[in-house]
Amino acid sequence: MKILLKICSTIIILWAIAFAQAPDTVWRTTIDLDLFDQCYAAQQTNDGGYILVGSTYYWEPGMPILNDIVLIKVNSTGHVLWYEIYGGSGDDEGFSVQQTSEGGYIIVGKTDSFGAGSYDLYLIKTTPEAMETNDDLSLAYNSNRHLVRKPNSTEFHVVYTACDRICYCKSSDDGGTWSDVTNLGKGKYPAIALGSDYLPLLTWTDDVGGLWYGKQNASGQWTIAHLYDPGILDPIVNSPPSIAAYRGVWPTMDTVHILVTIRSLLESGRESQHWVRDYKFELNNPQSSFIVVEEATGPAVPPCRGYPSITADDWGTFHAVWMRQDTVCYAVRQPRRPWNVWGWRFGTEGLQSAHPYVETYGDSIFVTWQHLESTTQKEDAYRGARHRNYDFHWDNFSQTSDLISVYPVNAWGFFTAYAEETQSGSPYDIC
Repeated sequence: MKILLKICSTIIILWAIAFAQAPDTVWRTTIDLDLFDQCYAAQQTNDGGYILVGSTYYWEPGMPILNDIVLIKVNSTGHVLWYEIYGGSGDDEGFSVQQTSEGGYIIVGKTDSFGAGSYDLYLIKTTPEAMETNDDLSLAYNSNRHLVRKPNSTEFHVVYTACDRICYCKSSDDGGTWSDVTNLGKGKYPAIALGSDYLPLLTWTDDVGGLWYGKQNASGQWTIAHLYDPGILDPIVNSPPSIAAYRGVWPTMDTVHILVTIRSLLESGRESQHWVRDYKFELNNPQSSFIVVEEATGPAVPPCRGYPSITADDWGTFHAVWMRQDTVCYAVRQPRRPWNVWGWRFGTEGLQSAHPYVETYGDSIFVTWQHLESTTQKEDAYRGARHRNYDFHWDNFSQTSDLISVYPVNAWGFFTAYAEETQSGSPYDIC
């Protein structure tokens, strides 16, 4: 691998070019972190990607020019997966990097931010990439799934965010040990499901309101598709997406459904359009086409539609919930039929609510949400259930109107978890 530096007026752009044994270019990329960057060393990592170390320049008026150490990880085709910056108030630079046996990194450089004064040797050891996040909300979006288990097994799959990137890893022993992290690119609000082959399917959105899909194959490789890429004035995805899949009738492959809410940008003197959209496609043929489940017109903020959640039952029927402003709504899509929007189904307890979540177990459908009991009481966690041939019945699950109970989720029809104050005004515990 050959590293070239191209100096511009305000940015040094790093060019990374990989060569085959003959001098033919395999791939090339540029890495522009909106910083003044220099690269001093690069090494191929165990996962086939590359780790690069160098320094990043920064300057404030009236202050001396200083550097911090920058550590950059790219995948096997040169796509930036993440970067970290290390340093203090002084001048710091990194000159060499080596991957450790645990999967972290050792950086050697110099520092005058720390040490005995002037420049000192600077040695940094990072933790392994696996299960490390700097994002307090990396698992906080309860309307979509971040952790799934292969049925009747000890195999778990998890997706989360770290440093604005989408991270995936797997455990085959009930969470005792985890695989190396696969970084799938920059994004936010990831969700996960399993196909009928029990391989993971992911979806996420990005900072500009686009929608992404990722599928892993049997050899562990990932196929990534950009399902929706809005232009400057186009509608944007304004919710965490939710994903579900079901095997269709042979020879049809799994049908994948990704549920999102989307809103148009507010135009001068006009209200925004709001949609609940279902991006539907076959497992190996991701398409940008979608079905409108529901639409409305209203102010851009707060959104008229939000917090979508979707799941599939054993008969191939998809079930969805979302918020219609402050109201929990529900819809059903049977195989080869359009969506049937049932709308508001949970009485007054479905009003003044938020964060609905839907899942199925056998022939039963469960919906959880948080509901503001009254202007003088706090949120409680609710759970509704229905047999596939009947309507819902529901009740207050947390029964603690003097304490805040929020973000409920359900699993396997037996377990409901939510966050609750241990006492009024105190931090939350998981119940």
